[in-house]
Amino acid sequence: MALYVSIVSHEHTDDILDGLQPHRLRAAGIQVVIKDNRPDTRLKAYCAHHNIQYLTNGDDQGFGHNHNDNYTYCRSQLGLKPDDWFIVLNPDVRVAPETLLDMVATMRSRQIRLAAPNLFKDTDHRIYEGSIRVFPYPWDFITSFLLKSRRTTVDRKAITEPTSVDWASGAFLAFRADLFERLGGFDERYFLYCEDIDICWRALHLEGEATYYLPDIKATHDGRRDSRKAANLYLLWHVTSAVRFSWVRMRTWLQGSKALVRAPF
Repeated sequence: MALYVSIVSHEHTDDILDGLQPHRLRAAGIQVVIKDNRPDTRLKAYCAHHNIQYLTNGDDQGFGHNHNDNYTYCRSQLGLKPDDWFIVLNPDVRVAPETLLDMVATMRSRQIRLAAPNLFKDTDHRIYEGSIRVFPYPWDFITSFLLKSRRTTVDRKAITEPTSVDWASGAFLAFRADLFERLGGFDERYFLYCEDIDICWRALHLEGEATYYLPDIKATHDGRRDSRKAANLYLLWHVTSAVRFSWVRMRTWLQGSKALVRAPF
């Protein structure tokens, strides 16, 4: 049983070097693969020095595409096996190696194949990140953006035991490798938004695997909500992804699981 951590950088070198510091994960025996969407010589040198796998793109790819590439690399080049663990981490997450090991130990003992931690906005772990949610309807995307509605956000304060939830933020998701493989990874038709909602939806409806929230596994996420700045490109990606997932949800209701994407690697 081995752990593989997948990180994607979109000009996040400072976050990775100063915050996440994945060399600490390597020191604990965890394999780390970083996909650099905007190649940076500092990040490349850091990875070479700490025996971290460093991959680059010829052009920009989306969140799901990059993590799928990292998974494929882990399987073909690093020996990832079906009973190993594939952990998706944003570069702006702060987590201790021991936390990852504890997370996988909990998942193994409870036979969980997809899980998320208790994410906070601050290092004191007092301000909850809105990372655990219920599946959204089309109007939830609209009210969230225009009215700052939090209807889909789960209040986690009273949850003290591992609990099944609808979906969790892709900033930090842990998969047993065989589940990620059977799902075909992330749906690459999304770009940057809603890949996490979609893969949790498909895990539930294709494999009968719920996403679990693990309250004792804590980490910090310094999330940046670029789409809320109404930048045209981010807004377009967000709207396009919201429409796509809304269509997926409707098709599942009409046709069942046969409407869902399953494209094994």
